[in-house]
Amino acid sequence: TPVRIIGAVEARDLVAWAAVGLSSLTAVLYLLIGLNIVSLGEITPAEQRAFGFPAAAVFAGGAVAAALWDERWLWITGAIGLGLIIAMYFSLAGQRNPRYEIWGILIRVAQAPLLAALIYLAATTGG
Repeated sequence: TPVRIIGAVEARDLVAWAAVGLSSLTAVLYLLIGLNIVSLGEITPAEQRAFGFPAAAVFAGGAVAAALWDERWLWITGAIGLGLIIAMYFSLAGQRNPRYEIWGILIRVAQAPLLAALIYLAATTGG
């Protein structure tokens, strides 16, 4: 069932819409990377495009899916995937120069509450 848009707003609905917004924000940040508007350090513009555009598409798709469906499998899949993305960012830091850049940190700032929202939604979804 879709997340309710009209009617009484419940806390769970607000969390779901926050997840949509945070996923959209993350998609925009990745899009800026793909468009080479922001730099990730010592990688080429082609590498930024190859990384930024697919990541933007994944998070934009996640935002659309979160807006359309309220399904436990969706929240769990999103939380697992996002947890892996966050873990990979930190585990691969030693292979990057610089290890941490402002855009990577800003994306994690958006992704941390998104992960919390996905876990909450998975835990509170009926059925």
